[in-house]
Amino acid sequence: MDALLGYHGFLVQFGPVWLMTVTTIFVLLFVGFFNSPLFVWAIVTIAALFGLGFSTTTLTVVAALFVFFLIKPLRTLLVSKGIMYVFEKAKFVPQISQTERTALEAGVVWVEKDLFSGKPNLQIFLKSLMQN
Repeated sequence: MDALLGYHGFLVQFGPVWLMTVTTIFVLLFVGFFNSPLFVWAIVTIAALFGLGFSTTTLTVVAALFVFFLIKPLRTLLVSKGIMYVFEKAKFVPQISQTERTALEAGVVWVEKDLFSGKPNLQIFLKSLMQN
């Protein structure tokens, strides 16, 4: 543990704090660009805060928040259900019309599902267009 504490704040040795902070933000954006899972975000964030010399209290609080959000049943019970309750009461969650429900149950929404997934497979889409 003492050997690890020798690296506490090591990033500030390489230049001004503002430059290391901007570099850390770019590293976090890089992690986000590749759609990394939350545990990767947790490791990179805690390592960056440790390298920038944040206090042990801050590191503990950030680590506890990450652990809280990494445990899915805990997150669902304490966060997600409350947010969904507020959204439903405020009518932020749209109601599905009868036509939409029929289309969803019929399974004829493959193109929309693929497009709205955020990662559409355009090869399958083009192949189906060529067949019609």
